[in-house]
Amino acid sequence: MGTMKFALRMLKADFQKNLFYGGSLVFSTAVVFVFFNMTANPNYSGMTDMSRTSFSMVLALVVVVIAMVLAFFANSYYLNSKTKELAIETISGGSVLTLANFLLTQNMVIMLFAIPFGLGLGYLVIPLINMILYPQMGVTAPVWQVYGSGLGYTIVSLVTEMVWLVVIDTGYAYRTEVKDLLEAEHTLQNKEKAAIRIPSVVFLAIYLLPVVLFLVLEVNSDLYLASAFIGLFGISGMLKKVLPGLIMRLEKRYLNHKHRLPALGNLHHLIKQLTILMMTIIFSVTLLVCFMSSYINDFRQLVIIVMSYVVLTILIAVSIVYKVLIEAAKRKKSFLHMKMLGYVTADLKKIIAEELIGLFSIIIILPMIYVGLIFARFCMAGLMDGRFAISISAFYTGVILLSGVLSYFLYVHLVLKGGSR
Repeated sequence: MGTMKFALRMLKADFQKNLFYGGSLVFSTAVVFVFFNMTANPNYSGMTDMSRTSFSMVLALVVVVIAMVLAFFANSYYLNSKTKELAIETISGGSVLTLANFLLTQNMVIMLFAIPFGLGLGYLVIPLINMILYPQMGVTAPVWQVYGSGLGYTIVSLVTEMVWLVVIDTGYAYRTEVKDLLEAEHTLQNKEKAAIRIPSVVFLAIYLLPVVLFLVLEVNSDLYLASAFIGLFGISGMLKKVLPGLIMRLEKRYLNHKHRLPALGNLHHLIKQLTILMMTIIFSVTLLVCFMSSYINDFRQLVIIVMSYVVLTILIAVSIVYKVLIEAAKRKKSFLHMKMLGYVTADLKKIIAEELIGLFSIIIILPMIYVGLIFARFCMAGLMDGRFAISISAFYTGVILLSGVLSYFLYVHLVLKGGSR
């Protein structure tokens, strides 16, 4: 059987996982298309062409980066589900080119369906958004209109994303060995290089410095954004050193606890794997909150910023779910071994729940400390409606909590399916 024919047959045989991957690409394509069409829509901007373009490009860059991160995690989960099929090809004498051909064939077929569906979905969503917002802005314009520059940005983003995924798939085929495919445990370990050791208290101080600055500086979004940028260095240290150190101390404290010890160990590893993504979350959310504060009296620009916030929050939440699933897939054997040691399903579910509660608490609390203080200062100065600030904060918290619940059920299904004890 030829490689392409085998790839197409397995694509149909593993329809559910491929549909999950394709659905993520559909969603990613739709939100990028809708967002870029809005940024290109002159009805949503009251600025000059040059300033509007510069502002839109900043938001566009952030959205594209997050959308590509989502595609990367979705593709990683997809690759992890293909290990046995790739192992069959390798054992049958397949070369690197054979594996690459297998992956590219399946990926291209999925993209061939996902991208048009995503564009179509985006095209249907655009008039719904316009019908809601145009009356509030007093605008009379065609709600179905698609702008050339928005479509151009979308096409460039999608082409870049497709090329990136092709490179990732080819690299995966090149560097993966048969034993890794059979074990399905291949993972990139982040080895920490020896460097100057900075005490944990320094990272904590840098993280808390913006909190002090938010309280003492005048109410100014630019100053707050600069302060938050300084805090990023502290957040990096919090995620890489402070929190892992705290977890290690808790592990010693709960050394004989059958639920908490494995949950803390899994959380420790998960934080390391999610460090870059969590830093992206915190910076993106803080950046957009500062933009909201700057343009709170410019309704048209505020609409674009809030839409960017909504898109980024949803994309980030989906990316987190995928990353959790990628790590969960590597723990199937660990949970199987725990069952052999006498753990019942209820015990394992409790371990998973405690791990995810810890993770999503960190994802919510770290950025909300900054966001809450920024909003509080603007509200106290009479520059922002408290209801608006609460709704923006509640949206982020709600979406992340929803992604946490979804992660739990998918995690449990992935590692415990087939078990009845």
